[in-house]
Amino acid sequence: MKLRFVIFILFITFISAVTYAQGNSSQVYNDLDDATYKKISKRARQEVNQFTDYLSLIVTKPQNTYDVDEWKELAGKRKEWKRDALKLFVGRGEIYYTYVLDDYDNPIDTIKHNPVNMQVTSLRNKKPRNLFLKDYLTNLIDQANKRNSIHVTIQTTKWQSMKASEIRKLEDGHYVLDVYFEQVYIRDKGDRLIYADKTTKRVTCYIEIIETDLGTEFIVRLGDIQATDTQEYEA
Repeated sequence: MKLRFVIFILFITFISAVTYAQGNSSQVYNDLDDATYKKISKRARQEVNQFTDYLSLIVTKPQNTYDVDEWKELAGKRKEWKRDALKLFVGRGEIYYTYVLDDYDNPIDTIKHNPVNMQVTSLRNKKPRNLFLKDYLTNLIDQANKRNSIHVTIQTTKWQSMKASEIRKLEDGHYVLDVYFEQVYIRDKGDRLIYADKTTKRVTCYIEIIETDLGTEFIVRLGDIQATDTQEYEA
Protein backbone atom coordinates (compact mmCIF):
# COMPACT_ATOMS: atom_id res chain seq x y z
CA MET A 1 0.00 0.00 0.00
CA LYS A 2 1.43 3.34 -1.03
CA LEU A 3 1.48 5.99 1.72
CA ARG A 4 1.26 9.73 1.17
CA PHE A 5 2.64 12.46 3.43
CA VAL A 6 0.37 15.46 3.86
CA ILE A 7 0.51 18.44 6.24
CA PHE A 8 -2.83 19.67 7.58
CA ILE A 9 -2.48 23.33 8.65
CA LEU A 10 -5.27 25.28 10.28
CA PHE A 11 -5.55 28.77 8.82
CA ILE A 12 -7.86 31.60 9.95
CA THR A 13 -10.99 30.66 8.03
CA PHE A 14 -10.26 27.30 6.45
CA ILE A 15 -8.08 24.20 6.59
CA SER A 16 -5.67 23.74 3.70
CA ALA A 17 -3.54 20.68 2.95
CA VAL A 18 0.09 21.50 2.19
CA THR A 19 2.67 18.85 1.44
CA TYR A 20 5.76 18.59 3.59
CA ALA A 21 8.71 18.26 1.22
CA GLN A 22 11.78 17.92 3.39
CA GLY A 23 12.94 14.34 3.33
CA ASN A 24 10.56 13.41 0.49
CA SER A 25 11.82 12.65 -3.00
CA SER A 26 11.03 15.22 -5.68
CA GLN A 27 11.85 15.92 -9.29
CA VAL A 28 12.04 18.92 -11.57
CA TYR A 29 8.65 19.24 -13.15
CA ASN A 30 8.59 20.59 -16.70
CA ASP A 31 4.99 19.82 -17.68
CA LEU A 32 3.60 23.11 -16.35
CA ASP A 33 3.22 25.64 -19.10
CA ASP A 34 5.31 28.79 -18.98
CA ALA A 35 2.36 31.02 -18.06
CA THR A 36 1.50 28.84 -15.04
CA TYR A 37 5.12 28.76 -13.88
CA LYS A 38 5.29 32.56 -14.08
CA LYS A 39 2.13 32.90 -12.00
CA ILE A 40 3.44 30.51 -9.36
CA SER A 41 6.85 32.19 -9.32
CA LYS A 42 5.29 35.63 -8.95
CA ARG A 43 2.97 34.47 -6.18
CA ALA A 44 5.83 32.87 -4.23
CA ARG A 45 8.11 35.90 -4.63
CA GLN A 46 5.34 38.22 -3.46
CA GLU A 47 4.82 36.09 -0.34
CA VAL A 48 8.54 36.24 0.44
CA ASN A 49 8.53 39.98 -0.19
CA GLN A 50 5.64 40.42 2.24
CA PHE A 51 7.67 38.63 4.89
CA THR A 52 10.76 40.78 4.28
CA ASP A 53 8.61 43.92 4.52
CA TYR A 54 7.62 42.82 8.02
CA LEU A 55 11.32 42.52 8.94
CA SER A 56 11.92 46.12 7.92
CA LEU A 57 8.86 47.29 9.86
CA ILE A 58 9.78 45.42 13.04
CA VAL A 59 13.12 47.21 13.44
CA THR A 60 11.63 50.67 12.82
CA LYS A 61 12.17 53.10 15.69
CA PRO A 62 9.98 56.10 16.63
CA GLN A 63 10.55 59.38 14.86
CA ASN A 64 10.55 61.09 18.23
CA THR A 65 12.78 59.01 20.51
CA TYR A 66 11.57 60.98 23.56
CA ASP A 67 7.86 60.25 22.98
CA VAL A 68 6.90 57.51 25.45
CA ASP A 69 3.46 56.98 23.89
CA GLU A 70 5.00 56.51 20.46
CA TRP A 71 7.37 53.89 21.87
CA LYS A 72 4.45 51.99 23.41
CA GLU A 73 2.38 52.18 20.24
CA LEU A 74 5.24 50.95 18.09
CA ALA A 75 6.02 48.11 20.51
CA GLY A 76 2.43 46.90 20.11
CA LYS A 77 2.64 47.12 16.33
CA ARG A 78 5.84 45.07 16.34
CA LYS A 79 3.98 42.21 18.04
CA GLU A 80 1.25 42.43 15.40
CA TRP A 81 3.79 42.42 12.57
CA LYS A 82 5.41 39.33 14.07
CA ARG A 83 2.06 37.51 14.21
CA ASP A 84 1.24 38.51 10.64
CA ALA A 85 4.69 37.44 9.40
CA LEU A 86 4.35 34.00 11.00
CA LYS A 87 1.00 33.46 9.27
CA LEU A 88 2.91 33.24 5.99
CA PHE A 89 4.77 30.10 7.12
CA VAL A 90 4.03 26.42 7.47
CA GLY A 91 2.72 25.89 10.99
CA ARG A 92 2.77 29.65 11.65
CA GLY A 93 6.16 29.27 13.29
CA GLU A 94 4.95 26.61 15.73
CA ILE A 95 5.33 22.84 15.96
CA TYR A 96 3.26 21.13 13.28
CA TYR A 97 2.41 17.58 12.29
CA THR A 98 2.57 15.37 9.23
CA TYR A 99 -0.26 12.87 8.98
CA VAL A 100 0.47 9.66 7.10
CA LEU A 101 -2.57 8.63 5.09
CA ASP A 102 -3.43 5.41 3.36
CA ASP A 103 -4.95 5.17 -0.12
CA TYR A 104 -8.36 5.95 1.37
CA ASP A 105 -7.17 9.12 3.13
CA ASN A 106 -7.39 7.50 6.54
CA PRO A 107 -4.72 8.74 8.99
CA ILE A 108 -2.54 5.87 10.20
CA ASP A 109 0.40 7.71 11.74
CA THR A 110 1.47 11.18 12.95
CA ILE A 111 4.91 12.75 12.69
CA LYS A 112 5.87 15.76 14.79
CA HIS A 113 7.99 18.51 13.17
CA ASN A 114 9.90 21.41 14.68
CA PRO A 115 8.93 25.02 13.85
CA VAL A 116 10.43 26.57 10.72
CA ASN A 117 13.98 27.89 10.96
CA MET A 118 15.72 31.12 10.00
CA GLN A 119 19.47 30.76 9.51
CA VAL A 120 21.63 33.66 10.72
CA THR A 121 25.25 34.53 9.99
CA SER A 122 27.68 37.37 10.61
CA LEU A 123 30.94 38.62 9.16
CA ARG A 124 32.77 37.17 12.14
CA ASN A 125 31.01 33.81 11.93
CA LYS A 126 29.82 32.98 8.41
CA LYS A 127 28.81 29.44 9.36
CA PRO A 128 24.98 29.45 9.33
CA ARG A 129 23.28 29.06 12.69
CA ASN A 130 19.69 27.83 12.97
CA LEU A 131 17.12 29.74 14.98
CA PHE A 132 13.43 29.07 15.17
CA LEU A 133 11.84 31.83 13.11
CA LYS A 134 9.62 32.92 15.98
CA ASP A 135 12.73 33.34 18.18
CA TYR A 136 14.52 35.28 15.44
CA LEU A 137 11.61 37.71 15.20
CA THR A 138 11.42 38.03 18.99
CA ASN A 139 15.13 38.92 19.06
CA LEU A 140 14.53 41.65 16.48
CA ILE A 141 11.65 43.04 18.53
CA ASP A 142 13.68 43.04 21.75
CA GLN A 143 16.49 44.87 19.97
CA ALA A 144 14.13 47.43 18.44
CA ASN A 145 12.37 48.06 21.77
CA LYS A 146 15.59 49.17 23.46
CA ARG A 147 15.56 52.91 24.01
CA ASN A 148 19.08 53.70 22.95
CA SER A 149 20.74 55.61 20.13
CA ILE A 150 21.60 52.49 18.12
CA HIS A 151 19.49 52.23 14.98
CA VAL A 152 18.96 49.04 12.96
CA THR A 153 17.93 48.98 9.31
CA ILE A 154 16.95 45.90 7.30
CA GLN A 155 16.73 46.27 3.54
CA THR A 156 15.77 43.41 1.25
CA THR A 157 15.29 42.63 -2.42
CA LYS A 158 11.89 43.52 -3.86
CA TRP A 159 9.92 40.67 -5.37
CA GLN A 160 10.44 41.82 -8.97
CA SER A 161 14.21 41.25 -8.56
CA MET A 162 14.03 38.01 -6.55
CA LYS A 163 15.13 34.83 -8.30
CA ALA A 164 13.08 31.64 -8.21
CA SER A 165 14.25 28.10 -8.87
CA GLU A 166 12.58 25.57 -11.11
CA ILE A 167 9.49 23.96 -9.67
CA ARG A 168 9.94 20.50 -8.16
CA LYS A 169 7.00 18.13 -8.06
CA LEU A 170 6.46 15.92 -5.03
CA GLU A 171 5.17 12.37 -5.13
CA ASP A 172 1.63 13.35 -4.20
CA GLY A 173 1.31 16.02 -6.88
CA HIS A 174 2.14 19.15 -4.87
CA TYR A 175 5.01 21.46 -5.73
CA VAL A 176 7.96 23.24 -4.16
CA LEU A 177 10.38 25.92 -5.33
CA ASP A 178 13.05 28.13 -3.78
CA VAL A 179 13.09 31.94 -3.77
CA TYR A 180 16.33 33.88 -3.25
CA PHE A 181 16.66 37.37 -1.81
CA GLU A 182 19.38 39.59 -0.37
CA GLN A 183 19.07 40.95 3.15
CA VAL A 184 21.13 43.97 4.16
CA TYR A 185 21.54 44.46 7.90
CA ILE A 186 22.87 47.83 9.10
CA ARG A 187 23.50 48.97 12.66
CA ASP A 188 24.53 52.57 13.28
CA LYS A 189 24.72 55.13 16.06
CA GLY A 190 24.02 58.59 14.82
CA ASP A 191 26.33 59.17 11.86
CA ARG A 192 28.68 56.37 12.91
CA LEU A 193 28.38 52.99 11.22
CA ILE A 194 28.76 50.13 13.70
CA TYR A 195 28.12 47.10 11.49
CA ALA A 196 26.80 46.22 8.03
CA ASP A 197 26.50 42.98 6.09
CA LYS A 198 24.61 41.55 3.12
CA THR A 199 23.38 37.96 3.16
CA THR A 200 21.83 35.95 0.35
CA LYS A 201 18.98 33.82 1.66
CA ARG A 202 16.95 30.99 0.18
CA VAL A 203 13.33 30.39 1.16
CA THR A 204 11.60 27.08 0.52
CA CYS A 205 8.09 27.72 -0.80
CA TYR A 206 5.36 25.07 -0.78
CA ILE A 207 2.66 25.39 -3.43
CA GLU A 208 -0.72 23.77 -3.73
CA ILE A 209 -2.64 24.21 -6.97
CA ILE A 210 -6.42 24.13 -6.49
CA GLU A 211 -9.09 24.26 -9.17
CA THR A 212 -12.15 26.19 -8.02
CA ASP A 213 -15.33 27.47 -9.68
CA LEU A 214 -13.56 30.82 -10.05
CA GLY A 215 -10.47 29.32 -11.68
CA THR A 216 -7.05 28.11 -10.60
CA GLU A 217 -5.83 29.15 -7.16
CA PHE A 218 -2.23 28.93 -5.92
CA ILE A 219 -1.78 28.51 -2.16
CA VAL A 220 1.76 29.32 -1.03
CA ARG A 221 3.25 28.75 2.41
CA LEU A 222 6.85 29.50 3.30
CA GLY A 223 9.25 27.06 4.94
CA ASP A 224 12.81 27.17 6.26
CA ILE A 225 15.08 30.09 5.32
CA GLN A 226 18.73 29.27 4.68
CA ALA A 227 21.66 31.68 4.52
CA THR A 228 23.85 30.89 1.51
CA ASP A 229 26.41 33.72 1.50
CA THR A 230 27.34 36.66 3.74
CA GLN A 231 29.57 39.55 2.71
CA GLU A 232 30.58 42.95 4.04
CA TYR A 233 28.24 45.72 2.94
CA GLU A 234 29.37 49.27 2.20
CA ALA A 235 26.57 51.41 3.63
